[in-house]
Amino acid sequence: RLDPVSPAGNPVVTQESWNGEGMPLVEQIDAVRRSIGLATEASGSNNWAVSGARSATGSALIAGDPHLPQSMPGIWYEIELRQDGRFVRGASMPGMPGVYMGQNNDVCWTFTNVMADVQDLFVERIEGDRYLFENEWRPLQTVREEIVVKGREEPVVLDVRRTHHGPIVNEALGADRGEPLALAWQTLSEPTAFAGMFEMLEIDSGPELVAKLEGHTSPASNLIWADRHGSIGYKLIGRLPRRRGGSPDLPKPGWSGEFEWEGPVPYEELP
Repeated sequence: RLDPVSPAGNPVVTQESWNGEGMPLVEQIDAVRRSIGLATEASGSNNWAVSGARSATGSALIAGDPHLPQSMPGIWYEIELRQDGRFVRGASMPGMPGVYMGQNNDVCWTFTNVMADVQDLFVERIEGDRYLFENEWRPLQTVREEIVVKGREEPVVLDVRRTHHGPIVNEALGADRGEPLALAWQTLSEPTAFAGMFEMLEIDSGPELVAKLEGHTSPASNLIWADRHGSIGYKLIGRLPRRRGGSPDLPKPGWSGEFEWEGPVPYEELP
């Protein structure tokens, strides 16, 4: 019941607790994985900076490693822009304008994923083409998505039903026979492109970079920066929802109004 993707009738696997030394067990598991071609994949990300006060040259040092795997198409591609003695260069993402992370004449910046909890599932009470919210029946929205697929004459058509919480996702989760589940996701509520992405050419300090990135919405990211003045800094950027009624991990009743989102956490309150 807690994992809708788990097939009905799946066997439940239990295991005795391990009482021996940890490292021999890890080494044995690693040897088995490597012997069958399942070497441990890198997980997590890291970024760090050292201020000029602690470096041999007096300049700040910075490094970033998002730990994202190779793919086709690639997650990143390199771009550069030069104008009137200024430059900005680094990595961008397909479909996103501007430089996502990189450097200009004065500032360098890099990201890792915050792994923020920006999704909730709401159990909805639906009758026909309407749903219940705070003792009031509201009309369900239906959005028709036409997805063009190479090699097909006709597009794939999806009729997406949604409440004010978000789209009904039972089919995507493989939970067709369960109660209707609506996905509230911060990324669906605001565009991911923002004006500051076009202004990275001109910024000349870390604090100015932090101010420009206030418009960043998703994904919530750990920003590390270093500038030519020897300064370094950290800022969490992106939209995190403020929840009414706390944040349990289980799906919430969508009809009660007790667990509604009340806008994002203000930018100045993010660490």
